[in-house]
Amino acid sequence: HDAVVRLVRSDATRATAAASAAPAAPEQTVARAPVNPPRRNLAVNPGFELGKPEPWALTGAGARLTESGVRSGRAALHLVPGTRAVQVLRGLEPGALYVARGWLQSVQGRAEMTYAETHKETNGKHLFAGARPATGKYELATLLFRPELASGSSQGDVDVKFSLYTEDNKGEALIDDIDIRRGELVGPDLLGAVQFDQRELARWKTGTTEPVVVPDGGPGGGPCVKLMKKGYFSFTLEGLEPYTTYAATAWVRGAWFRFGASGYGSRTDHISINSPAFVPRSIGFTTGPESTSVSLYFMMPADNRQAIIDSVEVRRVELR
Repeated sequence: HDAVVRLVRSDATRATAAASAAPAAPEQTVARAPVNPPRRNLAVNPGFELGKPEPWALTGAGARLTESGVRSGRAALHLVPGTRAVQVLRGLEPGALYVARGWLQSVQGRAEMTYAETHKETNGKHLFAGARPATGKYELATLLFRPELASGSSQGDVDVKFSLYTEDNKGEALIDDIDIRRGELVGPDLLGAVQFDQRELARWKTGTTEPVVVPDGGPGGGPCVKLMKKGYFSFTLEGLEPYTTYAATAWVRGAWFRFGASGYGSRTDHISINSPAFVPRSIGFTTGPESTSVSLYFMMPADNRQAIIDSVEVRRVELR
């Protein structure tokens, strides 16, 4: 059975809903605004409307701006196999949460976005966000990241390379309306402080993964869950706010398994986990205009591996 959590609305919300149900004079319809509208986009030329790609640096032959298939405005970025676009974000605060959201349309293959500190080749955590292949429409992908100082440094700012590309540089994609801002986790944990004992395990859909509770196997010595077989281990959370960004975080360890979200209004995907020690990993997702639920999942792509999971939580992200 698929586990479902429903968030209870406050009395004030119920009162507002009741009031709105009463007859009222017609009024002009206005576009729905995002919850907690953000204050400043750190990306320059985020919608590729300047008539040139700069300050995005395009690499490879064939990447270009296009007026065909745009999501908004007059232009979008068109990537073909072997190309990418990179913009350097300067002076970010180490350890602070940043939220990158972008509209990606996979024409062929999988469109993705990622980051890396300028003192690194990659972020080293397999953190990226992408849109599933060939859905035929723009999907809103959300990437969460916290910049890290270079090894040996104790203070200062961090410069980050933000990249748009296709998986394995083999696909073709349209990309538009990139938005990168500071974020802050706010409000309660919407999963209610998950601790993996048998009672908690019964709330999850286990599929064929054959999960086992390990009483003292967690990073703090408490219980955790170990997935033993190929398949999906998932949980459905309902009662979310439409058009709102959330962060799902878990302590995880194991060899090449996936942590993802689905069913929230966009067909985006997962991050990959490959760590012999427990590490915290977060995925971001932004609900659609009419979406109020999400399915969180861990996926074992093959047998003969282990995925160990603890302390899963979901919090709303307020954009700064």
